[in-house]
Amino acid sequence: RAQQGQDRMTRLIRDGQMISLWGMAIGILIGSVVAFVLIRSLAIPIRNMIQWTKQIEKGNLDYRIETTSQNEMGKLAHVFNTITASLREKIDLEKAIRTREKNYRNIVENSNDGICVVQDVLSEDAIVRYANKQTSLLLGYALEQITEKPLMNLVHRDERQRVKED
Repeated sequence: RAQQGQDRMTRLIRDGQMISLWGMAIGILIGSVVAFVLIRSLAIPIRNMIQWTKQIEKGNLDYRIETTSQNEMGKLAHVFNTITASLREKIDLEKAIRTREKNYRNIVENSNDGICVVQDVLSEDAIVRYANKQTSLLLGYALEQITEKPLMNLVHRDERQRVKED
């Protein structure tokens, strides 16, 4: 009888060990699945952000990170998209300004009218900062004699006092 009790005890211990092993195996499996899902949920957004930085580096400011997530990664993706949209807007504005400056310069330089830019025009120290070619032709001076010189140099000596008073 003692032998039977010992055999029974051995079987119970072995069964308990098997149950423990199966429990640990199932726990490891569930833990692995949970870890995989968590790692994947972080890895995909990070991979998307790495792709975003590569696209920005190439100059593609139209690239956007698509996300519907409201967690920290989703918020970070939204910030990245806002940054690129802002950069795109600033670059487009700079291009538009350069185009307008070029057009304006072309109009001024090729105008049939004499055009001057004078700094402090109302003071006696007024300086001609810019003059177009037509100004040079109309006044009979070379551009170098006009630009960066006092405005009064262009007024005849006999008229300077009257111009100062007006």
